[in-house]
Amino acid sequence: MPPLYTGSEDEWSYLSYDTTGSGSVLTVGFIIDNFENQMKKPSDSTLKSHQFTVKDTLWHIEVDVGKEDAKNHVGVYIRNVNHEALTVECKIAIGDNVGDLNDKLEAGYASGFPKFVSHEKCKEVLDD
Repeated sequence: MPPLYTGSEDEWSYLSYDTTGSGSVLTVGFIIDNFENQMKKPSDSTLKSHQFTVKDTLWHIEVDVGKEDAKNHVGVYIRNVNHEALTVECKIAIGDNVGDLNDKLEAGYASGFPKFVSHEKCKEVLDD
């Protein structure tokens, strides 16, 4: 599937469906151009993916590049963009770092990992 642009020149995301396993799986790849430069931005910078739909529900992936309480780390979250509480069950991965989420998220709330991977580890797995 071709990329769905968020409107920013610096970031974009794409969606692809993988149904080869025991059930239907939605894989969301969040590609951020010049991510090494993004990690140098002020600590209050949050990068948001294009909104995507899973079974008629709306979501965003959000990446923090070093909030004050998580310096030198990348945080990754999934945000419920719906008007009701929903349960999310997902895996988040950067390189070989994988985190499992199974949380009930109120409308507008996010869940994830504030110190998911260090900047150094992230640089090691960056694709050009």
